[in-house]
Amino acid sequence: MTKTIAVLDIGKTNKKVFIYNEQLEVLDSAYESFPEYTENGINFEQTADTFLWFKNQLKKFSSAYNIQAISVSTQGATFACTDDTGKLTLPVLAYTTDPGQTLHDDFYREYGSIEKLQKETCTPNLGLLINPAKNIYFIKKNYPEAWQRTRHIIHYPQYFSFLLTGEICAEHTYLGCHNYLWDFKNMHYSQTAEDLGAVQRLPKRIIKPWDKAGVISQELAAETGLSAQTIVTAGIHDSNASLLPYLIKNKSNFILNSTGTWCVLMHPAKEPVLTEEDLGKIVFYNLSAFSRPVKTAIFLGGMEFEKYSGFLRIIHGHKPYPGYNQGLYQKIINEKKYFILPELMSGTGQFPGCRPAAVENNKRYETEGLENGSFPEFFRDYETAHAVLNISLAVQTRIALERCGMQNGYHVFTEGGFRKNSGYNAVLKSFYDNSEFFLTGLSEASAFGAALLAVSALKNTSPDTLGSLFEIETIPVTAKRLDGIDSYLCAFKNALENR
Repeated sequence: MTKTIAVLDIGKTNKKVFIYNEQLEVLDSAYESFPEYTENGINFEQTADTFLWFKNQLKKFSSAYNIQAISVSTQGATFACTDDTGKLTLPVLAYTTDPGQTLHDDFYREYGSIEKLQKETCTPNLGLLINPAKNIYFIKKNYPEAWQRTRHIIHYPQYFSFLLTGEICAEHTYLGCHNYLWDFKNMHYSQTAEDLGAVQRLPKRIIKPWDKAGVISQELAAETGLSAQTIVTAGIHDSNASLLPYLIKNKSNFILNSTGTWCVLMHPAKEPVLTEEDLGKIVFYNLSAFSRPVKTAIFLGGMEFEKYSGFLRIIHGHKPYPGYNQGLYQKIINEKKYFILPELMSGTGQFPGCRPAAVENNKRYETEGLENGSFPEFFRDYETAHAVLNISLAVQTRIALERCGMQNGYHVFTEGGFRKNSGYNAVLKSFYDNSEFFLTGLSEASAFGAALLAVSALKNTSPDTLGSLFEIETIPVTAKRLDGIDSYLCAFKNALENR
């Protein structure tokens, strides 16, 4: 039988399994939703149920496909705490948990200022528990007995690799993922990790994402029908998995605009340098699959789109999203009367500390009022409201692009859900006359990136040798420029300041 690989792609809610052949063609797939659950105000991941479902999919697919390797891609900012036997000392905490402002204040008082830690670890002050170092601190404060029993802190992709193999490891895309735990200058665990008491619990074995973590356990082989020689790679952070195909195919300066619940903008860089202007902003460095710095900016664009679309459904019912009407967009930009302002979750995007609101003629409609049905008049016009929302998302993307180091002449690739949003893409392109913007046809990019790792493991080669196996379809954004977009951006910023 033809050799195949299995990819487990773990998003915040949706979990997916893909079967690829060695030519990186999808042969089969399965999907399931495992949303987080809440106990006593704390959010947790459904890790056990996810893994059980994955095992069942492997059992089903093993009868039809010759699976030789498995690779895992997961969401960021998530880890498991285990004891010496590999059992969880507490359920896996979800980064959406709000620990309260006191915990953030106490953390910086104990481990150093926001600016100091951002300089040392290339990581900004993120809200909720999106920073794993704060998550560890939260566990120490709230689950001291579990912390005392914790012998291993295993990052989420590697935790699933561990469940498959029994082997513990780490790799750089997760080590360098906005966590205060990694020293970018010296490329080892940070002083903060040492001070937290985390270093002795973090993996000593650090390998490449495409390196073999191990082979599946005898028990798992018996349960699933897979060969006991099935390779499991180290795994990878999902955003870096999405970036990997572009790193392989593009040698020029580019920025990837990966859109979904999180909009993640990634610019491969030579050195992890944060300017004075960067300090205090939600901009940071990741490490790519090749352990090279990637300047990154994020915001919850997909979440905002869904939230405000939900408000519009209350008024208008379920309707198709309106197409791009250039005249309407130009009118909104010229009048500068309507705005939708971030952030739905404080400290998660490009405007930390700003309260989300819709604005009409300088009157603010806070989200609390929107939740109770107090809507601005422009929400009554379905097409106008959607246009204002798309302009807002494009403005936020423009700010994120600038913080990633966008320059004239760069190529920008937009993938994910927003590549289908013609209004958003027309506005975004209008900010940059001298750069080319492309919509990509690479579907399920994080899974595809993880598949590249598994093929690399099977072929015993680096992913950057696999460029001949695939192409990334691109469509240029050719919409006519919207005049006055920079003036609208200024008005948008003023509306933020007049809260």
